[in-house]
Amino acid sequence: TIRKDISRRARLILAVSAWSAVVVAWFALTYWDILPPFSLPSPVGVMRAFVRLWTEYDLLGNVMQSWWRIAQAFMWCAVIAIPLGLLMGSFRWVHDLV
Repeated sequence: TIRKDISRRARLILAVSAWSAVVVAWFALTYWDILPPFSLPSPVGVMRAFVRLWTEYDLLGNVMQSWWRIAQAFMWCAVIAIPLGLLMGSFRWVHDLV
């Protein structure tokens, strides 16, 4: 039936097959120039660029800095939104004002 549980081995085979199909399609699309490299770079080109970003341009440091900025933005949003929401729920005139 459609809702029957499948074995762990079958799930693993399906997952690996799906990802393999994506990678094979990616290689095929770039090998035969079906899409221009600007739109879809080759997997090898992506790996080379990743290694270059990691070694020459401090990828990890830049990612951590971006996460820090996101965390700060979330903190400021919470600092403003939570009290404002409480005020809006408590006082009708604040709700109407906002």
